[in-house]
Amino acid sequence: MESESGSLFLARLAPKGGKPQLFVIEQYPGVATATDRVQFVREATRISTLIHANLPRIRELRTRGDDLVVVRSYVDGARLSAVWPNVPGEGCRLPLDATLRVLIDMLGALGALHNLSDDKQPPLRIVHGQVCPANVLMGFDGASRLLRAIGRGAPGARLPPAGLDAPDA
Repeated sequence: MESESGSLFLARLAPKGGKPQLFVIEQYPGVATATDRVQFVREATRISTLIHANLPRIRELRTRGDDLVVVRSYVDGARLSAVWPNVPGEGCRLPLDATLRVLIDMLGALGALHNLSDDKQPPLRIVHGQVCPANVLMGFDGASRLLRAIGRGAPGARLPPAGLDAPDA
């Protein structure tokens, strides 16, 4: 999937001796400066150490020239923006139990990001992406996940806009 801000791809990869798995490859083109690339990779590397039920797992990070590439776990589901259309006055509502489940899951994801620390220091002050219905993936397994957790980590990066659908949406 292409946009002027970035590209998203769905890939089937087979680890050595394992069965093929689906992954999402996000490419962020033309990050402005070397400093921006270093900051983005630092944030993504920190987040990749985090294993949390409400965050897609970052599997690999690469730089290709001025481009940044993030490989993350594929999650089968639908974006909250597709399930819960924002139509004022139409009374479109999710059931209360589903709404509370999404809210609890997003608070869990944000708490994990905000409290992420390493052995040497207090929380790392990760700057996450925009929290909006387009960046919440409701998994068919019942758990919701925050997409674009790296989001604002590289001020010079042209990140995919919130409306760009990932292959798992």
